[in-house]
Amino acid sequence: MAALLVLVSHSVICHSAPEAPHLFTGAGLGANIFFLISGFLITASWVHHPDAGHYFRNRALRIFPALVVPVVGCAYLLGPIVTTLPVADYFSSAGTHIYLFNLLLITIPFLPGVFTTNPYPMVVNGALWTLPIEFLMYVMVAALGVVGLLRREIALIILIAATYGLFANYYSSAHLDISTFGTNSCIVFFLIGTAFYFFFPIIPWRLPISLLCLILMITAFYLHSFILYMVALPYLVFFCVFSKRLPFQRWSKYGDFSYGLYIYSTPVTQTLVHYFPGLSLVWFIPCVFLITLLFAFASWHLVEKHALKLKKTVLHRTA
Repeated sequence: MAALLVLVSHSVICHSAPEAPHLFTGAGLGANIFFLISGFLITASWVHHPDAGHYFRNRALRIFPALVVPVVGCAYLLGPIVTTLPVADYFSSAGTHIYLFNLLLITIPFLPGVFTTNPYPMVVNGALWTLPIEFLMYVMVAALGVVGLLRREIALIILIAATYGLFANYYSSAHLDISTFGTNSCIVFFLIGTAFYFFFPIIPWRLPISLLCLILMITAFYLHSFILYMVALPYLVFFCVFSKRLPFQRWSKYGDFSYGLYIYSTPVTQTLVHYFPGLSLVWFIPCVFLITLLFAFASWHLVEKHALKLKKTVLHRTA
């Protein structure tokens, strides 16, 4: 669902960017949910296996194998097809090869002559900006784990309380818009996810509380209150994730398509805008979703799940 929020928001932005700047909020909400869940899961990964070598191998296997395909594919397959430059000039341009720095989590959003006339011009894969932040959070968890602080819940409470205080001061009168959903909000929600991992067993998970949080979420967007948003979103997300009354847990039997949807949605969207600029949003968004889902399906079954199997292989060999 978080990936779909990003996909739909990016679809509208790329389709009609000048008229839809507020749609960045949907993409930001999706990214915050990703970081919230990631903080929970990555913390669990370290706690269950507090070994830096094993931990970073697992993190690399989750991010990089699937990332290679869209980055290389955009640079050397899609780029020469849609660029306004002569093909020879495109391949001789340094910008074409610099784009591969995305594989090192150095965000390079542009390719020479690519998507220059789109409503949201030149950006090839806008979703990749979050990956360096995500990896930085991986490093933070490992660092806290190595020095022993990841086992000291009080230290995490202080850290998160300080971050809450920073945001309460900075966003006390801010609107929930593109400026709100940036690097800092992603870091905050990762930290909140970390805290929820440690205190999950003692948090009361009740339907009335989740309904209250839903009301607070609606109120947050109505009042443009970032503070209410930070309070309500985490509980609501984890209630949906773990509630046996909701059907979400059954979806995973078909595969985990979230990462694929996330890293393929913008290139698919921009390509469709390039070739079908007059296509109505009513048809545009379903087309983006279906095509991106095909890429995500292929990414999971051909790349991601095989890379993730190496986690168990490495663990077995080192045990």
